[in-house]
Amino acid sequence: MKTDRRLTLIAYVKVILTILSVELKGESGASRLALDPDFARFVREKKALTTTLAKKHEVTVPSMVWQFFDAAEKGDWETTTNSFARLLASPGGYGRAAWVPQEIWGPVHDTLGAAEQFHGWNPELLRTFGKGILGDIPPGSIYIGGTDAGRFVVSALSQSHSEGRPVFTLTQNALADEGYLNYLRDMYGTHIYIPNTNDSADAFDKYFQDARSRLEKNQLMEGEDVKIVGDRLQVSGVGAVMFINELLCKLIVEKNPGREVYLEESYPLKSFYPQSVPHGFVLKINHQPVEHLSKEVIKADRKFWADQTRKLVGKVIGDNTTINELCVWSEGILVRSNFSNFVGNKAYLKDRQAPQYFSKCRSALASLYQWRSTEAADKAESSMLSREADHAHQEAVALSPFNPEVAWRYTDYLISGGRTNEARVLIQTIIRIQPERWMELDSEYLKSSWDRLRRKAKDLGIPP
Repeated sequence: MKTDRRLTLIAYVKVILTILSVELKGESGASRLALDPDFARFVREKKALTTTLAKKHEVTVPSMVWQFFDAAEKGDWETTTNSFARLLASPGGYGRAAWVPQEIWGPVHDTLGAAEQFHGWNPELLRTFGKGILGDIPPGSIYIGGTDAGRFVVSALSQSHSEGRPVFTLTQNALADEGYLNYLRDMYGTHIYIPNTNDSADAFDKYFQDARSRLEKNQLMEGEDVKIVGDRLQVSGVGAVMFINELLCKLIVEKNPGREVYLEESYPLKSFYPQSVPHGFVLKINHQPVEHLSKEVIKADRKFWADQTRKLVGKVIGDNTTINELCVWSEGILVRSNFSNFVGNKAYLKDRQAPQYFSKCRSALASLYQWRSTEAADKAESSMLSREADHAHQEAVALSPFNPEVAWRYTDYLISGGRTNEARVLIQTIIRIQPERWMELDSEYLKSSWDRLRRKAKDLGIPP
């Protein structure tokens, strides 16, 4: 492998991290955070960690970093985000050079990520989500977040994120960044195995070899740009970064055999599906493949999500619920503002963050059932798992009929099963609902899902 080739992708990784994690949003409204006690404690913890890391690595903390922490401690949202933007745009950028030493970038980034979540969510719903994940995972486990909320809310609500209490919390999205791995080793390196520099280099090597082979076979993934210029392989795209993240994520699971591992999905990491079982909001990743999902696991998963949908949107999906019924219910509330049929939590419906994350978690589990249904050797088992996938997809739509990622996953499932007419009804509904009215399409995955739905609508002759 040529070193400059890896360095080129490393530089790209640092850019793409702004897509996979925190994206500053120019929101209007209150300029101060309601200073939640858990958030305040988290800021103090990360501020103290910055001091510790600066001493350990013998680096100087710029005054602007302290200004950033001071603003966050006061709940001054505008100054917090403006300070972070200046740090991000500083000479060298993203924790490089002398301006913001990479060794202290992790605590700064974690603080901004938590601030965004506490600023954007209804406090009660934020706790329902974060505590719902934390409370269901045994202490001492490794928890791998995927979404911004799944990472930063869980980190902030932990007893101590920096000490891994009650769980060691990290994100799958940044593992390709060597600076983030260094940060994890600073926090957790004496307790769990974190990939080192050689592991990272091996993951990049494996990716480049695989990408070259797939390029020759015309088998590139979506979101992956690979080409040969002269004698060099040039690579970019979110798909490339997530491939490397997945390799390093698997290494963490393999190298920590004595720890239970739980994962909240960002982009689908399908290589984990053989080891995965539903576990509340997230997936439990076993250290060995799980041949069959037990009846007990499926029953518990059904009950958990029936409770969630009932409390949040007042809708219970039954075995005989049709897509047409679900879409009529959704449009009645979201298009015609007929709230007489809505008996859920109105704060949830109004929140621009919560529906995205709750529905994404359910949609991820639907995809797991879907994959298992295609892999099952027994026809009866395959049919049963397919029904569970359909049920989970419907619950995901009920939790957020305006989430294009959720709608696209269900659409793809329906079309793959020859249920084009039902897919048409679903697409027509989300077009009428207009996702942009209800949530911010602020990630590449959401934008690409919405683009796919509109392209499919065009293919099916559905008017825009």
